Amino acid sequence: MIPADSTRPADAQAAKDFVAEWVMDAVNTLWPTAQSKYPNIPPMNLGMVAHIYFERLTNLDLVHALAEAHPQFMVRAEESFREGILGEIARRGEGGSIRPDLILFRIGGDIETAIEEVVAVWDLKTGDAMITQEWAEKTAARLGIPLEWIYTIRPD
Repeated sequence: MIPADSTRPADAQAAKDFVAEWVMDAVNTLWPTAQSKYPNIPPMNLGMVAHIYFERLTNLDLVHALAEAHPQFMVRAEESFREGILGEIARRGEGGSIRPDLILFRIGGDIETAIEEVVAVWDLKTGDAMITQEWAEKTAARLGIPLEWIYTIRPD
């Protein structure tokens, strides 16, 4: 577990800033698109559409842009983690699991000893909902990061 007062190394901060800028641009593009394409669906369903768009755009664009700009880092969208085991991946929708919308990792080691270190976590919110303290604490504990490394993404 990374201590709460930890600061990111400069390369990790640069990668986090790169992803944060991309995320805001993406969300501010996809949210109006979802709203105009589906003007009559309930807000909760519209939020689900935005999450699907976000995951697809991340996988189609951000993964490659980040690899080019910061090759020692990678992102994964909508990955679930099991309760009680630090960093263990769960089946999507598995009971008791948590699923941040986006995770930024630093990749270390070599092909046989690869290590993924979580650098930042984002969760997309399209309505009035906020990240709850309970969810943030569970996420931080399961990923071994300080609470301060968890961010809300919200369209402008």
